[in-house]
Amino acid sequence: MKPMATVQDLIEEAKLRTVYWVLCIFAVSYFLSRRSRIC
Repeated sequence: MKPMATVQDLIEEAKLRTVYWVLCIFAVSYFLSRRSRIC
């Protein structure tokens, strides 16, 4: 394998993980804020 290809793969995986975590955090904060408003 070429080093550059490996680095690109790691970058792509990092992007997917970042997007996944951002969506999860946004969803959790959104539901918590809605629950707080209801309560």
